[in-house]
Amino acid sequence: MLQIIQTLNKILFLSILWILFSGYTETFFIACGIVSLLIVFYFISKMNLTHIANNEDCIFLKYKFYFFLPVLIKEVVKSTFAIIKLIWSKEINIDPAIGCINTDHKNKKSMIIHANAITLTPGTLSIMLEGDKILIHSLSKDEILLLEQEKYLENKVKNIFN
Repeated sequence: MLQIIQTLNKILFLSILWILFSGYTETFFIACGIVSLLIVFYFISKMNLTHIANNEDCIFLKYKFYFFLPVLIKEVVKSTFAIIKLIWSKEINIDPAIGCINTDHKNKKSMIIHANAITLTPGTLSIMLEGDKILIHSLSKDEILLLEQEKYLENKVKNIFN
């Protein structure tokens, strides 16, 4: 029973992602999405890879992850508009910087998700994880200081694992 619920959870998650990223709501495209999902799950079951995503550490099985997605999307959109504003301004004030931020993550997976979230936001790139620090390249020094001081993304990521 638990395996069926987990499989349905994965299908639901992938379906929502497919609809969000494709933007198509016509019957034909939704049918194509359903067919492609069924094909993917068929091959996963044939390859015997279901044990990888069925363990309790799988982030997609944690309901708090679904509350983190809107936060991540908001940060990506906010950063995208900041980069667009920077590019279209008359004076391009790019001040590239590399800096370290200290984190307070309890496990490595939480830190990796935090680093990936930083990389997904335009204008920033996580370069290296070392100990409890993330080395970041940014288009401005202010972004690194903001990440260090606010700890907004870090706290949202830590909330998934608490």
